[in-house]
Amino acid sequence: MPIGTIIHNVELKIGKGGQLARSAGTYAQLVGRDQDYVIVRLNSGEQRLVHGRCTATIGAVSEPGSHEHLDRQGRSQTAGSAASPTTAASP
Repeated sequence: MPIGTIIHNVELKIGKGGQLARSAGTYAQLVGRDQDYVIVRLNSGEQRLVHGRCTATIGAVSEPGSHEHLDRQGRSQTAGSAASPTTAASP
């Protein structure tokens, strides 16, 4: 793969299966090569050294907004909204 390629589902150990950049909206970028290893930058900014024979999938994981919490009717929940109005105590 060429340097600069956006990837996801990256293996850390050969044949173990993808472990990096697997959740919605995540990705990694190939930033360099060093003998048998490649340097991968995660979208968090962390750089990892991964063996060149480890597999990865080209592209970013879709649905970056899938972590939004919805109520039962499918509407977005807002923090601090009152569940029911407060009533004044009768004298």
